[in-house]
Amino acid sequence: MDLAELYENFRDKWGFADGEETPENVEEVKDTLVNLINEKILQESSIYAEGQSVFSLHNADFIVYKDASSGEEVYQKDEPVIGEYSIPQLLQDKELGMEVDFLIQYSISV
Repeated sequence: MDLAELYENFRDKWGFADGEETPENVEEVKDTLVNLINEKILQESSIYAEGQSVFSLHNADFIVYKDASSGEEVYQKDEPVIGEYSIPQLLQDKELGMEVDFLIQYSISV
């Protein structure tokens, strides 16, 4: 699973095979990815990423975006665009990807 695919699982109600293939330490993986997005991609943005866990019949672990001033959830059905690129595209950056791989390489296995 590459970094963009991992991210997309956190953005989709049906992610991680409808919750059946959630990584064992999903909280650590989610927190690491949220921190990376906030610190490396959204550092000068008017939004921030936040990890959420919800009780659900499907995937229960999400990354959502909130407006920095109001705290309201934004980008529920689409992806934030930073400059010309979406978050999944920015996560394909080789340098950024290597950093995440190092931080969570053991956490992605199911």
